[in-house]
Amino acid sequence: MKQEEILPMLARIGAIKRGLFALAKRNPDGTWNLSDTYVDKRVLSNGQHEEEMSAVCLLFAEELVKHDISVVIGPAEGGKPFAVKTAEHMTRLTGRKVDYVFAEKGKGEAEGGFVLHPRDAKLVANRRVAVTEDILTSGDSAKRVVGLLRMLGANVVAVCAICNRGGVTAQKVGDPAVLYALTSISLQVWPHPTCPLYGKVPVNTDVGHGAEFLREMAQNAQEKS
Repeated sequence: MKQEEILPMLARIGAIKRGLFALAKRNPDGTWNLSDTYVDKRVLSNGQHEEEMSAVCLLFAEELVKHDISVVIGPAEGGKPFAVKTAEHMTRLTGRKVDYVFAEKGKGEAEGGFVLHPRDAKLVANRRVAVTEDILTSGDSAKRVVGLLRMLGANVVAVCAICNRGGVTAQKVGDPAVLYALTSISLQVWPHPTCPLYGKVPVNTDVGHGAEFLREMAQNAQEKS
């Protein structure tokens, strides 16, 4: 698969959805952000599209072997399968073992919300590492993982993502030498009070944060009545 084929592939397998969706990131005034497009990161890694996922990871691997990466890190659930498959492809391409580890969500303030198993923390120290993400929206989670890895002594060389849907820059993910996104989507986003679709198009509750958004709107309406 070529890089320019990623966006059509995501559309073909149903990862790009149209309608009205509540996004996770809110505005400083507490209003929700709504969008008419949603990239469903679960579709590619749900086990039903192994060929497409492997092709994506091969593109990651072909980029990362240029930078002498020896460990691939997958944050939380979304990045895990991509870290595993990318490391497998890199091992095959280079003829040397490339390791993978997972950054799990935690509660420690020092870790910025992510933790590594002590065994994995030793594995990344003093090594050139890359972080694999599925979708970049704000870059916050990738930045926290990059910070954790640096705190553990890793040299974070690259952050890879399938889709950059938030115009995320390298600075927003902690300034790695390489920010490599296979494709980008510019989303139309509105604060919910000014969204021209709100009230005309049903808010999707199957993906995103639509159910939570509607519950909050209903509670607010009840409090005002």
